Amino acid sequence: MAFFFEINDHDWQKIARLFPEMQEGARTLGRPPVDTRAVFNGLLWVMYNRSPWHAMPDRYPPYQTCHRRFKAWLDAGTLGEVVHALSGTMGETLDELIGLRTGMRPSHQLNAKDLRARQNIQGRSGNADAVQRKIARQRREPSSSQSIT
Repeated sequence: MAFFFEINDHDWQKIARLFPEMQEGARTLGRPPVDTRAVFNGLLWVMYNRSPWHAMPDRYPPYQTCHRRFKAWLDAGTLGEVVHALSGTMGETLDELIGLRTGMRPSHQLNAKDLRARQNIQGRSGNADAVQRKIARQRREPSSSQSIT
């Protein structure tokens, strides 16, 4: 079993920009903002202790907030990016613990997202040649904004 520790300043600097709440211009409507680092530390506590969300200590934000953000970050692929950004054992351990809890490791989810993105680029048939032909055809045909004299 891995020992729990809160994220240090050095690692937080590496991952803070990955969270949507930390982006410049992030929405501030609705619920009052909760410290993202405190939410992430609550998530770490739950994962490392393999405890239910409602058992979180009072030093963290409400467990409902932490769980809601965990689900949003997992669905958006943010946790996959975080796992990759955290170097060494911490990233690997967190990836494994989240995988045990959810049945899907965030690092694998990120890889699946990349695969889907590549498939979308290649078209529905998955045929890269068809995409190349379509691009060549679009280049040959004059656009409606160009006048033919």
